[in-house]
Amino acid sequence: MKEKKQGKKQFTKNEVLERYKSILDHIEDGYCELDLAGNIILFNDSLRRILGYSVEELTGMNYRQYISPENVQRVYEFFHELYLTGTPGKLIDYEVITKDGSRRAVEASVSVIRDASGVPIRFRSLSRDVTERKRSEEELRKSEEKYRTILDAIEEGYFEVDLTGNFTFVNNHLQKIADATREELLGMNYLQYTNPETAKEMYHVFNTIYRTGEPVKIRNFEIIRMNGTKRICELSVALMRDAKGKPIGFRGINRDVTDREQAESSLRENEEKYRLSFENASDVICTIDRDMKITSISPSVKKILDYEPKEFVERSIEALTNIIAPESMDAALSYALKVLNGEDIRGAIIIFIARDRTKKIGEVSASPIIRGSMIVGAIVIARDITDRKLAEDALGDSLKNLRRALGATIQAMAMAVETRDPYTAGHQRRVADLARSIATEMGLPREQIDGLRMASTIHDIGKISIPAEILSKPSKLTDLEFKLIKTHAQSGYDMLKDVEFPWPIARVVLEHHERMNGTGYPNGLKGEQILLESRILMVADVVEAMGSHRPYRPAKGIESALEEISKNRATLYDPSVVDTCLSLFNEKGYKLVS
Repeated sequence: MKEKKQGKKQFTKNEVLERYKSILDHIEDGYCELDLAGNIILFNDSLRRILGYSVEELTGMNYRQYISPENVQRVYEFFHELYLTGTPGKLIDYEVITKDGSRRAVEASVSVIRDASGVPIRFRSLSRDVTERKRSEEELRKSEEKYRTILDAIEEGYFEVDLTGNFTFVNNHLQKIADATREELLGMNYLQYTNPETAKEMYHVFNTIYRTGEPVKIRNFEIIRMNGTKRICELSVALMRDAKGKPIGFRGINRDVTDREQAESSLRENEEKYRLSFENASDVICTIDRDMKITSISPSVKKILDYEPKEFVERSIEALTNIIAPESMDAALSYALKVLNGEDIRGAIIIFIARDRTKKIGEVSASPIIRGSMIVGAIVIARDITDRKLAEDALGDSLKNLRRALGATIQAMAMAVETRDPYTAGHQRRVADLARSIATEMGLPREQIDGLRMASTIHDIGKISIPAEILSKPSKLTDLEFKLIKTHAQSGYDMLKDVEFPWPIARVVLEHHERMNGTGYPNGLKGEQILLESRILMVADVVEAMGSHRPYRPAKGIESALEEISKNRATLYDPSVVDTCLSLFNEKGYKLVS
């Protein structure tokens, strides 16, 4: 009997579905099929694990129930567009809310299922839980942002280049160094911003780092900026590797040291100039430390004091008893202490003793030496002014003699006036004393006061040219006689104008009868046109004249004189001079000398 031929095994629908579901349950991604209304028809265990629902709860659930509310509309529009276009395998990412209320990030690939006639009947979706990946990406993004923020904040240029030397990353400061934008630098090769020599050096450096794996530091690396200017930089370059240790590029720190190099060059030049100045100085230059010990001294000390520089080094100031005169030692120590406390000393006088025991007068200046924020010592410069001091002393003695001679001459001239006008004997002397007192009270310099006193002593010298009978006339003067008297100011000026006094004596004599409002004589000057010394003299002259006897009238008294200047304060007389004069008499008890 022939055996029946066995046919291909036929599976039932349930067996097919069971086998289909078994395959789906073994994949890690969540799988589901939804009807056109969005209700779940079929799903695997991976989807159930993602959402956290039981089989019963998930069966027939609509996507709106587990997709986060803010994503529902976007998912609806996605399905709608997919239904219309039928684009297979289109990706969408959204957020789902699991049964326990937590949120998970999902990335889904969705396509349309059609019947035999091509009509869409449902959707299939393959979903992957990407929550951890998203979290890692966000952490990486934050880490990279923090990393970039730190790099952009540092005051040094940071860069990364690929193995061929093209920039892949630059920070803000490197852009400043290169005077270029990030966009201009990214992709640029190192050959484009260096000269040929430097480019050749960099090529060898990159090769060395790649071969050995060891970082390299480069000094005086010259770059050419986008604007054509050049900068000097220092580089520290290291190799970059991927997770497997494979070299992928280089990273480096770039420091712009142009200003430092220029400063160091200037410092070297200055040090050389200082050395030459130090060795060839005519003054003595020395440095001391915090303990007041001499650390260096210029060769000029040999010429001035006849001591070798080595005889000073490492000796303290107070140990120089054979070189600093006893009368100057306390001052020398005091000055040194002040300088080491941060003060500058200028023009101090110190007496030194040379090897032959002669004394030398030194003019000393000193300044602290500061490193960082600390005073580490002082630099001292001493100039030999012995000859100058002797000359100044001789000149001073000569000047004193000249002043005495000048004073005697002025007194002789004053006596000549009083001889012609015996009735006003002592007037000029009293006026001079009052004028000097007013000027002193007003705080004028000593030199200006001396000139005023001299001018006051002979302010009426012009009366020599007036007939004696008019000067001593006991009755009231006629208009013609008074006009003649008034010429004495101009006459006095004419006598004195060609004498080379160290003060404006001739002008003071000329102006002592001027008045602030221009009503005086001989030139009708006003206010500031009149010299201050002349304004003081006019007040002193009026007060003394009214307070003393005259041939043609008795004395009116000091009270009347003070009333006169007070009444005409600011009109005829300078207000500050009047106020000072009144204060002298009323508050300080001043009296006219007899």
